[in-house]
Amino acid sequence: MGNRVKRVALSIPAGVLLSLVVAGAALGAHVWSAPIPLTSSGSGFGEGVVSLNSTDAVAAYVEWNGSDYDVKVRRSTNSGASWSAPLTLSTAGYPAAIAGVDPFVDVVWAQNGRVRYARSMNGGASFGASMPISPRGFPLNLSVARGPGGVVAVAWEGGNSNVKKIRVSSDGGVTFGPITNFASSVQDMGTAVAVGDGVVYFAYMTTFNDLMITRSTTNGASWSTPSSVSNDVYGVVNQFSLTAVDDHAYIAFADHNATHPAWGTIKYRRTLNSGMTWSNKRQISRSSWKTEFPEVELRGTVVRAVYERRTSGGIGVYYQQSTDGLNWSTAELVDADGHDADVTYVGNIIVQYVVGTGDTFVRTGS
Repeated sequence: MGNRVKRVALSIPAGVLLSLVVAGAALGAHVWSAPIPLTSSGSGFGEGVVSLNSTDAVAAYVEWNGSDYDVKVRRSTNSGASWSAPLTLSTAGYPAAIAGVDPFVDVVWAQNGRVRYARSMNGGASFGASMPISPRGFPLNLSVARGPGGVVAVAWEGGNSNVKKIRVSSDGGVTFGPITNFASSVQDMGTAVAVGDGVVYFAYMTTFNDLMITRSTTNGASWSTPSSVSNDVYGVVNQFSLTAVDDHAYIAFADHNATHPAWGTIKYRRTLNSGMTWSNKRQISRSSWKTEFPEVELRGTVVRAVYERRTSGGIGVYYQQSTDGLNWSTAELVDADGHDADVTYVGNIIVQYVVGTGDTFVRTGS
């Protein structure tokens, strides 16, 4: 992968150079590492990366094995600088998703028509045997989240019914409560879950443009009436993302772009009271850009976002962050050839993404 930026030598006065450095620091610019490959087969797709503490992270991905997809994880214990050899959780799983709260890591995937769940209790070094948590069917677009108190939420779409489904565990993934169903008129549009302090959030699409959110304060025993997040979502699969810490949560999504109606603009709404009320829409990406596939993560007081930008030259992955939930740093290009990105933070920013038709990489931002 080559850097497409043309570098030109300039003579810059010292005072001007110092002002540029200070401005760059104020804007939150980061130094991005060289791409680190997680796969090399030409058919490996990233399924998420999670941080566990200040140095440890776990990445999940699927990779073609010649007859089906392996579900694999790799660990980093040095803030993303290097990664362990892969650990294979399944030789017939697709798609997959990952979540974690130190020292627990949760991975779900679809296999033989069922959602399967496996957890690690040692930071992803090893996993227990997987177990099915759905009846046989056609599960699509899995998502998983873990929060305080051993709460784990798993959501998916019923591909044969369009129904959006969620199960919640309150004992750290040992057992799960009953499936709760939410009606929808569209298939293959995605699910998103997040777990805060005493609250579980679930977002899904009811039409190609209508994004809804519901919450449970009873560990999935009951759910609020779903409310509208946006009725103008760019109608392509996986155009929204959820993240939560304590009583704060963010939902990012791609609304239709007024300048480029066939594309999206990355926007978000947030709650500061466990989902009782949500802010109005605010925008992250530039209005003039064609953007899609947002992913967000809230860690401490910093919310981080990655998304794709489409240009005449192709697709690239961009990064932005906010320390107050209102003002965002200048967009930074992570990789000019990347797509389908995820983000986390472990002393460094870690962005996982796919290049071309299917090798998965990570880059760290320091």
